[in-house]
Amino acid sequence: MQGYKCICTVNLKKTSFYTSLSAIATFISGFLMVKVVAVKIGPEGIAYLGQFQNTVAILNMLATGAITIGIIKYLAEFQSQKSKQEEVTGTALLIMICCSLMVSVITLVFSGYFSNLSFKDTSYSKVYLVYGICTIAFAFNLLFPAILNGQKKIK
Repeated sequence: MQGYKCICTVNLKKTSFYTSLSAIATFISGFLMVKVVAVKIGPEGIAYLGQFQNTVAILNMLATGAITIGIIKYLAEFQSQKSKQEEVTGTALLIMICCSLMVSVITLVFSGYFSNLSFKDTSYSKVYLVYGICTIAFAFNLLFPAILNGQKKIK
């Protein structure tokens, strides 16, 4: 029993260490990004950056079909049934591809409109064009960790 406690303590320490490093890196990079934007563009630039980040968060949620939590739940629930897991994963990929393609097309078509809403200027529509092109990659980036988490491969 003591060997089990020792292994858990080591895993907890390692996990805590890596989580702490990740949080510190995220904090420092976020601080530097805001500092650069504030110095280069000013307070208005920070507001625009926030608007853009909020818009991208909403579009990312729509691009995944808002199914990531459901994927985790059902893959964990069907842990012993590989055929059900494959069915859930296949359906999730299909939903994500369809939704991300729709969001991509909408973002590309309405990039000027989104730019005007976020930045009060249509000259930044290129930012939304780039996002529209990369939408499927962002959706996969959100979907695959959910699949791994549901399969309990992320500890």
